[in-house]
Amino acid sequence: MYWIGYYLEFGAICFAIIGLIYFCIIFRNFKHIKTAIQVIDAAADFVIEHRRLIIVPLFYFIVNIALAITCLYNIALVTSLNDIGTSQIINKDGGAYYKYMNWKIQNVGVICYEMFALTWFSLWINLSC
Repeated sequence: MYWIGYYLEFGAICFAIIGLIYFCIIFRNFKHIKTAIQVIDAAADFVIEHRRLIIVPLFYFIVNIALAITCLYNIALVTSLNDIGTSQIINKDGGAYYKYMNWKIQNVGVICYEMFALTWFSLWINLSC
């Protein structure tokens, strides 16, 4: 169990060397880091003055989520129009009932149309402005 200490000491030395190299890079590029902080500060001030930059994408996101939920709800409603039945399969452990769904071709077409409408309206909403 004493050999674990050697691995821990080796790991600590490696991380100390990596930390020293990182500190040297930060110290060498401090002027550039200071400029980057000033740019981020100016960008934050601009966003605070122009709140529309935050509100408009958030509004489009909420509208797209509402559209997706509506389309998924419609797909669930169309799926429930299919014939649902049960069948019994008897095996050596006993009988079991399984549910199945007979898909109607009209319902498959409506679901395909709904997926197309979801894509179409989503693109129309996002590209309209």
